[in-house]
Amino acid sequence: MPPIDAASYKVGVKNEVVDALRQVFLSDYPDPEFANRVDISLEYPLEAIHYPRVMLSFNEGDIHIAGVGHRELTDDGTGHDQMIAHWRFDGSVTFAIYALTNLDRDLLSSAIVNIIAFHGATAGNSRFYTEIFNSEYIDMQLGMDKISASGDQVEDVPWDDPTRKQYTASYSVPIIGEFYALRDTGALVTIDDVEIYPYRDGQPLPTGSTDPRDIGVPWQSDSVDI
Repeated sequence: MPPIDAASYKVGVKNEVVDALRQVFLSDYPDPEFANRVDISLEYPLEAIHYPRVMLSFNEGDIHIAGVGHRELTDDGTGHDQMIAHWRFDGSVTFAIYALTNLDRDLLSSAIVNIIAFHGATAGNSRFYTEIFNSEYIDMQLGMDKISASGDQVEDVPWDDPTRKQYTASYSVPIIGEFYALRDTGALVTIDDVEIYPYRDGQPLPTGSTDPRDIGVPWQSDSVDI
């Protein structure tokens, strides 16, 4: 894949989760009240037409290089080597729910917990995780074993109507991931195969193993597809 802009690390994580969640509430969603009706966005809802909404946010934690002074080389597509950096990150993803009724808030809360905790419960849940795991430029994993809830809230709607209230809740899960970026520009890149080199000068290229525990390991003299 060609490199993309460096800003796509943070933007990319958010967009991947938004796109994944949109794969849940399609026409085959079990509750017809939410099928093709839930608005998924990175933005705060400002009009009644935007409800019910799930607003996604990515809260960054540590961003660090994969090792001490760690750098890797890749082919730039013209037969020349270029240096890339291997970065890892952690943080949390928050699903903030906004609804105009208490019932919609509670049902949508249950749906979010169901998506996180039971990834194979529905076709939409499976599509959610398939989208997350198949991200092209950012390898990421959502934590599915612990969900942090903020509690329910009732607030004024963001427009001038004293007779309406919005019902909110939010759930957060940890996220870890990694990405590769060009050292000189920071543009994100993908890794299609890994070159295998000897550990020391003079050693031959590794071609395989006679150890029966290594049966099935894809040894090659030049590269290993990943």
